[in-house]
Amino acid sequence: VQPWKAAVYHVFDRPGEQGGKKRNPTIGFAVRTTDARYIEWRSGWELDGRIVAREFYRYSPERPDEVVNEEALPELAGRVAEHAKLLRANPAFRQQ
Repeated sequence: VQPWKAAVYHVFDRPGEQGGKKRNPTIGFAVRTTDARYIEWRSGWELDGRIVAREFYRYSPERPDEVVNEEALPELAGRVAEHAKLLRANPAFRQQ
């Protein structure tokens, strides 16, 4: 994340398993801040697809990698919600 940016956004897919073709893919919509990354996995290519999973990772010098998904920790619910709101604030990711 550049100092002049609050966050960066990215989208990536995981193809479905039917015959090795990209049918029913799961799409990851993510937001990355200086100290965390939040991902919503949705079914299909539509932004309003059903959420099938969520991930939240915090970064620090002691923990530079995404090893433990902390999305379900009650003490981080506020941080997760902030990142989810930040994700939806990006015009490209707004649900129709």
